This record gives sequence, structure tokens and C-alpha cells, in this order.
Amino acid sequence: MAYTKKELLTYFSELDVATLEKLYKYASLLIIPEEDLLVNATMVQMVDKAHELADSLFPEWTDRSKSDFGEFLVELFALFSEKNFWYINAFANESLLQKMRSYSNAYLKAASMGYQARLCTGAFTTFDVSFTSGEDTLYGRGDLIVKIGSLAFSNDEEFSVPASSSITSKVLTLYEGTQTVDNITYNGHSIALRQEKIDINSIRLFVGELEFTRVSNFGQSSINSPHFLVLPEEDGSASIFFGSNGFGIEPQIGTSMEIIYRTCSGNSGNAVIQSASISSSLSAREARSVIILNNAFGGNDPETLTSIKETTPLFFTTKKSIINKASAIALLESFPFV
Repeated sequence: MAYTKKELLTYFSELDVATLEKLYKYASLLIIPEEDLLVNATMVQMVDKAHELADSLFPEWTDRSKSDFGEFLVELFALFSEKNFWYINAFANESLLQKMRSYSNAYLKAASMGYQARLCTGAFTTFDVSFTSGEDTLYGRGDLIVKIGSLAFSNDEEFSVPASSSITSKVLTLYEGTQTVDNITYNGHSIALRQEKIDINSIRLFVGELEFTRVSNFGQSSINSPHFLVLPEEDGSASIFFGSNGFGIEPQIGTSMEIIYRTCSGNSGNAVIQSASISSSLSAREARSVIILNNAFGGNDPETLTSIKETTPLFFTTKKSIINKASAIALLESFPFV
């Protein structure tokens, strides 16, 4: 096989005239695609090429009227071929980071190169909250809501207010955003969370009483591991996947599950110290007053598709690391779906 221009010229110079004429004839029948496409022949091009061949090989074939069944088949095959060419190019381009249009594909590709794209996260900060006297009371997730301007902060974790005959103060870390609970039936493939700007770190998933754990990949999952993996989208929505083939428990089709998560404001949730107020609390041990102790921070918008495409190659080319067993294992374990 020839690899250079010089080798190609040498190869063709040794061919006889009949072979060269045959190759030229084949070449004249080809529709050459653009450089970045595998194929890009349109329906019109393919129909025209079929007519060109018919004129030279079967001039008596048809008058090309719209009522001719052969003409109908030519146009039908050309139509479906154009559609198939589009899918071929789309699938091929999705294998190249710089050409990808799917955000989740780009996120996975970046992860395979060692770059973790920025996820959507909600801001958080600490508050000093005062509760009325009363019996020991357990606050469930989202039971306490504090407002800073238009921003709402709530508790992602349960906490208890111990029994007391006087006002009780607690320092709590609260997270910006709105708590959501979805009850979804598993379809056998994935679970789509369609809300925008989901803080992936806030997602909790329950199948009955069993809580599943979020992992970055299934490489360390066993056949009995209740694990799930989350892939983000550019608008902050996400899809949930489960393991299979002995790596993690895959729920049966039709399994009902409860998913709790928080949608947030991203960068806009990083509020400075200012007055705060109680928006909602339990009546048994009502929160009466609140003071914000620190600026809210940690809120991020999800990284854009363009940013992932631009940043990943730069990150990869500037790592300058020596590959050894430890670094290889660390890299492999960072890959989703390992």
C-alpha cells in the first residue's frame, strides 16, 4: 500500500493503460465528500448521477416521467440514502471531540482524557438559626427554608433540634435552590431529569427503602452494589444510568423509584452577607430568627459545550505527567462507564 505522494506516483506509473482507464471510469462515478464528512451526496446529486449512468448504459430505459415506477425507485433510494448519509456523518462526528454536538458525549470524552468538566452546583453558606422551645424534633430534607432576597436556601440533610424549654440556636449549612421530589418508573435504559440547573451533588435516589449511591463509574461496583451514575447536559438537566453485567444493581423495568434533588441558580446564588429571613419551618419547633454568617459561595453554572471542546485538549497537552501504575489506575477510575 502506498502512503506518500511519491509512492502513489510510482504505483500508478506501473499500471497498464486499460487498468488506468478503468480506474478513471470508476472515479468519474464517485461523489467526493467534503473534507470533514464521510459522505455528503444529496438526493438530487444521486438522482442526477443515476440519470448520467442511465444515459450512457441504458439510454432506452425510460422517459423519466413522474409516473414511471423505475424513476420512483431511483428517487426513493436516493431519498433514504441521503438520510442514511446524515446519520453516518452524525455518528462519525460524535466520536471526535471537536465535532461533537451531544453535550453528554463531549463530557464523557473529556473525562476519558482526564478533564472533569465543571458541573452545575448550588451555592451554600452557614446560618445561625434560632428555634422555639419544645420537644426533640427532626427536620427532614428541605423542611427549613431561609430567604436571602429572592434566593432560597434549604437543608440537604436531616438535622434534629434537641428538646429544650428555651430558645435553641443551631449553626447550619444550607444550600441554595429549590428541593424537588420525583417519583419515576424505570424504563430499562435511563432516567431523564428534565429540570434545568440541577445540582448533581444533591441527587438522592431510593428504590423502596434502599438508597442508591452515586458513583463516577462502575469499575468498583459489584453485582450487589446499589450504584447509579449521572451524566449532565448543558442546560443543567441530567440523565441517570445504572450498572449491568455484574457491575452494580440494575432495577427491573417498571420499578418505581423516588428521586430527590435540588435545582439552583448556579453563579447567581453566590450571595454576600446581608439580612436573611425564615421562609418555612416546622410548626413543632418553629424557626424564629436567622443570621447569615458567611458569604454564600460554591455556585457554578454548568460548563458550556464550547468550553469543554476548547479546554480539554489544552488540559490534556499540558499535563506533562509520567505514566505509571498509580496514574494509570487513577485515570481509568475517572472514566464514566468503566
